[in-house]
Amino acid sequence: MMQRHMPIGYKMVNGNIEIQEEQAKIVKRIFNDYINGKSMIAIAKKLTAMKVMNANKTPNWNHGSVGKILQNVKYQGDTVTGIIKVSTFDGEKLPV
Repeated sequence: MMQRHMPIGYKMVNGNIEIQEEQAKIVKRIFNDYINGKSMIAIAKKLTAMKVMNANKTPNWNHGSVGKILQNVKYQGDTVTGIIKVSTFDGEKLPV
């Protein structure tokens, strides 16, 4: 299935993909919380309670939307457009 929106944490500027810092902090928090043992449901409840907008621009999160972020390879990378270092997938904690 084709993705219909820019993943959370990224924005398009003059035809180039750039990191959107405020949203990137949310993505990093999701990865850190998960690495630290929080369930996807607990993370989703926290994001909803904080009224964080999801990719559909609504503050409604569930374990599936959190899981999609955790599995999205577009977040991996040690490049300018990578929000999450590849080593994080091996359990390294992120600075938030």
